[in-house]
Amino acid sequence: MPQGHGGRLLVAMSPPSVAIRDRLGGMPEHHVAALRAALCGFDDPEIAALLGIPPESVRTAVRLAAAKLVAALADGTKYVPPC
Repeated sequence: MPQGHGGRLLVAMSPPSVAIRDRLGGMPEHHVAALRAALCGFDDPEIAALLGIPPESVRTAVRLAAAKLVAALADGTKYVPPC
């Protein structure tokens, strides 16, 4: 079985669709990093270290990033303005 960071099992993810890739390309890098880390199973302290933010801010950052992605997918735009 493949092992990943911290002994976690790494699961191969299928590549995102073109629409999602386009929307991710228009989002701030730290939002994309937050979403990817959360989806890969990183915990709050790991995501905080990755983003350079306090651990107590991680859940808010991930929720904000997810909301921006949902909004971008819903309205079809490529650009999501930073907060």
